[in-house]
Amino acid sequence: MVYNIGCKNGLNSNWGSPAATKEVGDMEVGVGTPVHAAPIETLYVKVDATPGTSSVYRNSTGASTWKPMSDD
Repeated sequence: MVYNIGCKNGLNSNWGSPAATKEVGDMEVGVGTPVHAAPIETLYVKVDATPGTSSVYRNSTGASTWKPMSDD
């Protein structure tokens, strides 16, 4: 399950709600590698990352394309 925890313009009225409406620049937290569609520039933090695997992803297309940003 993905939780929308905020947006770049301040607090989102749906803070912490599953499947909340997203705006450009959201940050999401979830388990597993992201494969869902999201607005461009959305950040996703993978909470179950292990050493040597990516833990932060960025949506680069506004669809379901995610690029890893870091290796732990």
